[in-house]
Amino acid sequence: MKILAYFMLYGILGMIAALIIYTFAFELAKLIVYKAIGGEFVSFVFLFFNIKKENGKIAFKSTNPQLLAKCTANPPEGLSEEQDTKYGLIAAALPFVVYVLLSVLTFGIAPMFVKVMFIEAAVIAALFFGYILKIVINGKDNAPMAEYLNKTAEYNAKMKSGIRPADLELIGDEPEVKRYSSAQELNPILIRYWHYLDRGEYDKLAPYADIFNKSQPNFYNSNYNGVLYELIFYFSFIERNTIAAQNLVSNLNGELENDKDTNGRRVYAYFLYYTNKGRDRALQAAKEGLEHVEDLRHLVGAAADMERDLILKLIDTIEKEKEMN
Repeated sequence: MKILAYFMLYGILGMIAALIIYTFAFELAKLIVYKAIGGEFVSFVFLFFNIKKENGKIAFKSTNPQLLAKCTANPPEGLSEEQDTKYGLIAAALPFVVYVLLSVLTFGIAPMFVKVMFIEAAVIAALFFGYILKIVINGKDNAPMAEYLNKTAEYNAKMKSGIRPADLELIGDEPEVKRYSSAQELNPILIRYWHYLDRGEYDKLAPYADIFNKSQPNFYNSNYNGVLYELIFYFSFIERNTIAAQNLVSNLNGELENDKDTNGRRVYAYFLYYTNKGRDRALQAAKEGLEHVEDLRHLVGAAADMERDLILKLIDTIEKEKEMN
């Protein structure tokens, strides 16, 4: 009985460790593959570390603990969804090969826990590799995220070609107001939100803010930062709900305050001004955001123009208020 309990404990702990190291290996492999075909590194988050490309430079930051690694990288322009899936298959194959080799090479010398961990990591890798292989063979209809990924890719391609969010032709019907379980599902919804934000149609933003609010992750996940930032912006500027905005900023544990790119500075400046945290601080944050508009354009295309105009609008509001006083 004790031996059974011993192996069960090793199995459970090994599975947890295997999932962590497999996720790290897969995300690293994905970065290597994307860089090899001309993609662009955006960020890599693991444990307490967030390595990100910020204003054209690599920045190292601390972040809330995240056991499962997450790499964000932009594929090269012109990469089709089918090609992207096939490169994902290569990224999934690399950890599988590594962990099979490690399982074989360490079987006779490694402690039992390490053997179990590598074997379970190889099993996880094999299952994930099989899942992506099935998508490649059967097509995107069998991939639950395919529709969302396809919409996001189409929107991004149009914005990078110079079309502002305000001028995008929206794809499909308005999204259902409910909780969405992944950042991938929320990405095209976020761009639809930008569409109305860029057009100044603020009365149409409420359902999107409701979706973002319902879809907040239970634990900190950097993939949701874009959605949470817009929720902070909405609570601060549109709804004027200071308490809700402050709670979200506090939950990010310094992520927004330390985010120096144009989008982060825009959201932070509006938060500071409309929650009465300091007019001069808001003005400073807004001006910092203007300095990096062109850096942002490389990532989100003409959405950078939306960010610039929103910042200029806030600067004008603050300067007019200062003149009146």
